[in-house]
Amino acid sequence: MRMIHKYNLASTESPSNRTRADDVYEKIKNEISEFRLIPGDHFTESEISKRFNVSRTPVRQALFRLQSEGYVQVQFRAGWRVQPFDFDIFEQLYDLRMVLEVAAVRRLCDQDRRVDLARLSSLQQIWLVPASERCTDGLQVASWDEQFHTTLVEA
Repeated sequence: MRMIHKYNLASTESPSNRTRADDVYEKIKNEISEFRLIPGDHFTESEISKRFNVSRTPVRQALFRLQSEGYVQVQFRAGWRVQPFDFDIFEQLYDLRMVLEVAAVRRLCDQDRRVDLARLSSLQQIWLVPASERCTDGLQVASWDEQFHTTLVEA
């Protein structure tokens, strides 16, 4: 069964409702997204537990959640493994994103539609800057890129 990763890295839990398992989940997911844990890497619950200074229970809960999303797979008596990327799914997702964004831009261009110019202006302040002022922090740029695509569709 092929799983599609859920690529939204932002937490949806309020700080007061978060559990240790939620925190471990976010940390592992970020490590995968930032390629500190790469496809094919093997690890144990104990290793993650020591790494994040938590008991194995929240680690196990986080790993099963990540497994349900297709990020990791349990290896019988051998720990866990980071799943390889399925580039066919990535390509399909990008094709879908293009269709959605073209439709969103057409809606924005419709003269009868009210557009939230403040939202679009905030994108301009990030993306339309001189080369000397561009951000070189890859994680920040990735976050802004996701924000750009989301704002484009929501506007």
